[in-house]
Amino acid sequence: MGANITPLLLPLGIWLMMSAATPRNKEGRIAASGLLAFALAACAFFAVGFGLMFGGIGAVLDAPGLRRFVTYYTFPVAGQTWGLLGLRGFLLNDATAPEAFNLFIAYLPLVASSAMLMASLMARRSGFIAQAIVIGVVSGIIFPIAGFWVWGGGWLAKAGLNLNLGHGVVDLGGLATTGLIAGVAGAVWLLLSPKRRANVTPDLPANHFPFRALSGGILVLIGASSFVAGNPLYGGRAGAIAGSYAVNLVLAGGVAAAVALAYSFVATRRADTLCAARATLAAVIIVSAGGPLLSVGLAAALGVVAAVLATLGMYLINEVLGWADDNAVVSTAGLAGVVGLLSVGLFANGSFGAGWNGVGATSFLGQSGLGIVGAISFGTLPADPGQLTAQLTGISAIIALTVMVFGGPAVALRTMLRDQHLVEIEEATEGPVMATSGADAERSYQQERAQALQPVAATQAAAESDNTPPAIPAPATLGELPLHRPGIDVPANGNGSEPTGTQPEADAPGEAAPGRSLLDRLRRGRSRPDEQEMPPRARHVAYPNRGRSSARRVIIRPLTSDQPAQPPTADQA
Repeated sequence: MGANITPLLLPLGIWLMMSAATPRNKEGRIAASGLLAFALAACAFFAVGFGLMFGGIGAVLDAPGLRRFVTYYTFPVAGQTWGLLGLRGFLLNDATAPEAFNLFIAYLPLVASSAMLMASLMARRSGFIAQAIVIGVVSGIIFPIAGFWVWGGGWLAKAGLNLNLGHGVVDLGGLATTGLIAGVAGAVWLLLSPKRRANVTPDLPANHFPFRALSGGILVLIGASSFVAGNPLYGGRAGAIAGSYAVNLVLAGGVAAAVALAYSFVATRRADTLCAARATLAAVIIVSAGGPLLSVGLAAALGVVAAVLATLGMYLINEVLGWADDNAVVSTAGLAGVVGLLSVGLFANGSFGAGWNGVGATSFLGQSGLGIVGAISFGTLPADPGQLTAQLTGISAIIALTVMVFGGPAVALRTMLRDQHLVEIEEATEGPVMATSGADAERSYQQERAQALQPVAATQAAAESDNTPPAIPAPATLGELPLHRPGIDVPANGNGSEPTGTQPEADAPGEAAPGRSLLDRLRRGRSRPDEQEMPPRARHVAYPNRGRSSARRVIIRPLTSDQPAQPPTADQA
């Protein structure tokens, strides 16, 4: 059987959702971030991730093409072997059979999806270097190690044999683990980031490209539904469960989209396709963990839960907690991953999984051919509280792994970005403005610069008596000519300039104004091609002087920033 590349539509659908919420003037940046995420995820999985994830898969899976992958790091606990990470297959050196390449292609969409979710969270407020570091850590280290624990024969998969906890941690579709890792990493990043300002009238995020959101939701459904087909880990059992797996995903995604559309219409009087697409993604993440282990009615009910996470959960994260989660990664991916893993421990119906992770190949809990069952029994099926304990253990272990591995780089990156004032000035049409001191300082600086561009006042008549005719304003110098700039109101003061006593405000010693130098722009991680060079300020002011004669003379003096200019004395006249 050839490699199944249809699941690669999954990260593409996530990118379309990410770009649907992006203003038109930032399309290029988001496109570059999406391409960077996919490219780095593929390279990291090829170089390091596949070896960490499936270096020992040959010891637990009887596949001729995977017999070379039998090396992994273990540690003994009470006389039992617990696997931590694989140690073979880096750079695909030992991949000489189709099964190894098919395994790489089968799990590349999940790695790319985790990278795309992180890119959607960071793209609009972080530079490409910071994105590359975060994506490399998540897709090259955290996800492969967690994948080895769950699918590669690691200690979470062996919890059923070693600790008698059901069939060990079960995530059939892999998206629950993917969403949980991305959600926890995103929560760590947002905790270290500046909070957003509370919105006076909370509203749904802007949907700039509705058709992209619609296309993204459909592609997520197609990509996730085809994950089981051709996956070497399922072997001959893939055909038996592919149909029920796809039906549950499509049904849950449809219910979630309908409920989210109804909620958005009731709340805002407009049906929002982006909100529906995010609900579809949350439903896919939840139901993919159990797949055929969940009944059709339960899959539809979980679709309602996914819609709640994508709407009320997003409101809780963004408005109540004040996190700047523009693409709702924490709610639609992280919280959905937790619900998906718990749904297996609670509602698994035993229709699939006999012999999964080496448990119950012939009989389980006294019944022949019984598969994975949860803590809640259905009919005459026995309940297995150990499966729920295994799922809770897996959730806790994955959260701890993500925090420990990602916490250090996240703190270091946020410290550097804070020192370099890496902030984004939000457009007025994008909703809430970020409550960052750097953004306020930069906006204030631009306003001051705009005001400073107005011409310095021309001469004013200083008559000594009422009989003195009004003075004729002296001709302005070249630097004093009025500057016509769109959007700047010229005050009605003589020739349309500010008063003569105004002093130019100098920048603090040793402190460069934000965004004025190329080096500063490079440090900020973005360029500003649309920023025009500011014209120089007027450096002279003309003062009329009335001497002993009736003739009027004009003396031009430079203004200094430390003391106000004084009119000329009689000796100077």
